[in-house]
Amino acid sequence: MSELIKSKRLRPCIGVTSLFFWEYPIEEIIDTVKELGLSCFEFVVENPEFWKNRYDEDYLRNLKKEMSKIDYLSIHSPYLELNPASTNENLRNITLEETFWALHVAKFYGAKHMVFHAGQRSAKRLPRINEEYAYLTNYIRLCSKFNEYIEYSELESVQQVDELIKKEIVLSIENSPKLLNKLCKTPEEINYYLGKYEKLRFTLDFVHANADVAEFLRKVDTSKISNIHISGLDSKKSEHYSLIHSEEPYKSLFEKSLYDLVYKYNYKSSIILELNDLLFNKGNEMTKEQKIDIMSGEINHIYEILEF
Repeated sequence: MSELIKSKRLRPCIGVTSLFFWEYPIEEIIDTVKELGLSCFEFVVENPEFWKNRYDEDYLRNLKKEMSKIDYLSIHSPYLELNPASTNENLRNITLEETFWALHVAKFYGAKHMVFHAGQRSAKRLPRINEEYAYLTNYIRLCSKFNEYIEYSELESVQQVDELIKKEIVLSIENSPKLLNKLCKTPEEINYYLGKYEKLRFTLDFVHANADVAEFLRKVDTSKISNIHISGLDSKKSEHYSLIHSEEPYKSLFEKSLYDLVYKYNYKSSIILELNDLLFNKGNEMTKEQKIDIMSGEINHIYEILEF
């Protein structure tokens, strides 16, 4: 592809998730994102500091100025210990409540996008159509309705309706790892929900797709991909390792698929580096400077792959 054609393209936004810097206050994480020269950031709301202070209104308001430094903010809804497809109705309800709360957070901070997980069958068995998939369907339906909700009593003019609709968050379902009891681990499952909910979008996690990442690109409507999670696999096939040092054939497969996504399928949205810090430095603690160096190298590698 000629340099002239590439220069005229709208480039995807390269960013990072807060998980790699999970132990730091949000202000420090955002400063680190800006230090790395990034304008795109995926904030996992289960960050320890944020989670402990999530009902402190002064804390939340004070963070608004920090969040405004990010041009493209994405929220990752809560998922630790949660499951929208659980056999336990109480757990399903809590998961829904926490997702509604995350949507509030996303709108409060002006986020454009929110990722959620599809969940799993509670038992280590294949999910069932009339139970786990039905639970997930209901979860997505309610989240979609909540996302569209407008408090009409607060409107002063009809024109404000259009303005509020424009502020709707893009809801994006993430493909699950290829484990027996997981939902939405195949292109066919993702296609079902994308077809059922017109506004729903898709977060393609490369390491979750594993060897089938190219199949996802062929079978899923790529215009509905709103977000990418990119990383690599280590020698033990542990997920969210360095892409630079990833095991083959995954390294070459992921790099080619990322290039194809941008230049063959015309992808223009966010590409998020999702790395697990415990897989680096032999599992030993790292300083913030060490983490920044690692992330800087991974970001530059993405730029090299995409010839930016």
